Amino acid sequence: MFTATIKSHSTMPDIEYKDFKSKVILASEKIHTGPVLHIYEICPDVTKQLLACVEDQIIKRPGKRSEDEVIYTVGASLKKLERDATQANSIHGKIAAIDPDFQKNYHNNIIEEVIIHLSNVYVANLDKHTRSDNKKIEIQSAWYVFMEPGDFHVTHTHANVDISGAIYLDSQLDINKQPEGCIEFTIPQRELSCFVEENGNAHWQYCPQSCSAVVWPGYLPHSVYPFRQNMTRKMISFNCYLVDKATSEDAVS
Repeated sequence: MFTATIKSHSTMPDIEYKDFKSKVILASEKIHTGPVLHIYEICPDVTKQLLACVEDQIIKRPGKRSEDEVIYTVGASLKKLERDATQANSIHGKIAAIDPDFQKNYHNNIIEEVIIHLSNVYVANLDKHTRSDNKKIEIQSAWYVFMEPGDFHVTHTHANVDISGAIYLDSQLDINKQPEGCIEFTIPQRELSCFVEENGNAHWQYCPQSCSAVVWPGYLPHSVYPFRQNMTRKMISFNCYLVDKATSEDAVS
C-alpha cells in the first residue's frame, strides 16, 4: 500500500484514490481569480519507491542523450516527442522518459499511480465550473530529471496539456539561499490584478524539498533557477490531459 500523507491549510477533506490518502499542504487561494497551484507533501516511503524505480531504470534501461531521443508516454499509447534543444543545453544531468512498461512490470506501476493520484486530488479542488465528473486523468508524458549545479530551465509552458507537475524525490536545497533552485511561476496578465493585490508581484516561487510535489495548470509559464550547492536534485516531471470518460473508454475498446 502506498500512502501520501499531506497536511492541509484548506478545508478540503481527505481524498482517497485507490491505495492513497492525501491532503493538500498549500492550495492557492486564487481559485476564482488566478491559477490553482497545489503543493503536496509525500511520505518518505512512497518517495523512496519512486526514486528506486527511476534509479533502477537508469541502470537497466538508460535513456539516450541524443537529439533523436525518444520519450514515451506512461499512457496506453506510446508517442514520440521531439527533444527541446534549449532544454538539452540547459540540463547537463540525466534526463529521459519514464519507461511505462518497466515501472509497471518491475515496480508495481508506482509512478503512474502517484501521478494519477496527485492529478485527481488537484482536479477535485478546481473551481466547480471547471471540474467535471465526466472527466478522467490521462497521462500524456512523464520523465525524470537529475539536475546538477548550474542546471536550469528557461521560462516555458506546457500549453498543450491540462495539468503539469513535478515530484521531488531528492532535493536538499537550502531555503535560506533562495532563489537558488526555486521553481518560479509567472502569473498571466488576465489573472494578474487580483493576484498582485495580495502577493505584491506577478511571480510565485517554491523552493523544492524532498518528499514534495507541485501541480499546476499546463498553461502557466514557469522557470527553474540554477543552484550552486554540491548536490544532484532528482525529480519526476509529468503532463496530463483531462479527457471525457466515454472518449477514453471508446479508445481502449
